[in-house]
Formats: sequence, C-alpha cells, structure tokens
Amino acid sequence: MSAANSACDEITSTCCPHCHTTDVVKNGKSGEGKQRYRCRNVECSRASFILDYT
Repeated sequence: MSAANSACDEITSTCCPHCHTTDVVKNGKSGEGKQRYRCRNVECSRASFILDYT
C-alpha cells in the first residue's frame, strides 16, 4: 500500500478517490440523496465526487 492511500484507509477521514487527499468538504446531496463531496486540492482535476455511485 502506498503512503498516499494510507490516509484514505482511516475510518474517520473521507478521501478524494482521484488525488487521495483528505482535504475534502461536504458539498450537498445528489438527486438520489447520496452525500456529495468537493476536493479542496487545487491541483486535483476532479472537483466533486460521491463515495458510492452504486
């Protein structure tokens, strides 16, 4: 496991699936009621994400 992924494994942290930073904030809910998050890393090309798309 790489060092970048180790921060993602903490239970209390939400991690960006693209850049693996834990610098994320809640950003509303999707139409299906799923929590949406926004990555605050300016170098990340993926601005928002949902942890579970299924």
